Amino acid sequence: MYPWIVLLHMIGGFGFFLAHGASAAVAFRLSKERDLERVRALLDLSSSTISALYISLLVLLAAGIWAGFLGRWWGRGWIWTSLVLLVVISIWMYLTVSRSYALLRKAVGLPYMAGGRPQPAVEPASAEQINAMLERSQAVLQTKAQNLGWAYEIETLQPSPYIVVPDSLEAYIEGLDSKQSHELRRKLRRAARNPQPITLEIIKARAFLPAALEDFFTLMTQEADKARFLTPAMRAQMETVALTAFDGGWLQLVFLKCGARRIAGYLNFDYDTCIWAYNAGFSNEDAALSPGWLIMAEMMRWCGQHGRRIFDLMRGGEDYKYRFGAIDRFVHRVVITRSA
Repeated sequence: MYPWIVLLHMIGGFGFFLAHGASAAVAFRLSKERDLERVRALLDLSSSTISALYISLLVLLAAGIWAGFLGRWWGRGWIWTSLVLLVVISIWMYLTVSRSYALLRKAVGLPYMAGGRPQPAVEPASAEQINAMLERSQAVLQTKAQNLGWAYEIETLQPSPYIVVPDSLEAYIEGLDSKQSHELRRKLRRAARNPQPITLEIIKARAFLPAALEDFFTLMTQEADKARFLTPAMRAQMETVALTAFDGGWLQLVFLKCGARRIAGYLNFDYDTCIWAYNAGFSNEDAALSPGWLIMAEMMRWCGQHGRRIFDLMRGGEDYKYRFGAIDRFVHRVVITRSA
């Protein structure tokens, strides 16, 4: 009988890891997701595996204990170590992670658990509050503070808008409000009729980077505020950052070209399926072509084709970011106060 109990123990372990794998994948994805309906779907996917997870854990534990008696392993230290580790980790996960998930389910308007009892869905929290909870470090801090009975306060400093990138340029355009969608289609048609082709260029070779940065800085300085910002010290710093990021594989220096001329540029960072837009510059001479809209459209096309899910416009609530279809998340300050 012993081999069959060991097999049952292994089946329980396999089922546990299979069910827990769904929750683990959801946990990693949630930190990057900001669309409310997708967050709800991920949370429901995670909760749908809970029954299988606990049944598999029970089989794993019961069969392991049974096999321990049949094999007379209880005089060995390893079986006690395994049992204690399994119980302690399971209890710790339940007390910490389960509470975080319950708070998030409540915030997004899903049924949740509180005090060991199921609770009905309530009115969803604000997008600002939900985004704060989805930031993993903040969720951990909040849970730890509440477990210790400490006061947890969060202060919003400024917005940091971002775009959820769809799979295609057409889907991106459809997601804009009707006015911006109509305007962008018109600008794209006009660009298609331009005598010189409008193309996208991404700098791939380090040897081309110094000249490309020079062109980028020239585009930046065509805006008065950025010309003042781009002091010699700041320019040197940006060059160093760009070169370092390029060597690390994180730089995306992208240009919109009209024929052979670079008429718009973005200095971005490409990391973890996200594009982080650091700065931009545009040609005043070619303003009639709307290079800002055209380069954004081409970057959305590129992101959709290359699996980038978020285009982060970084901090600052400038109006143009929302015309591009950005939605808010926020930079926060968290204050945790120990109880007296």
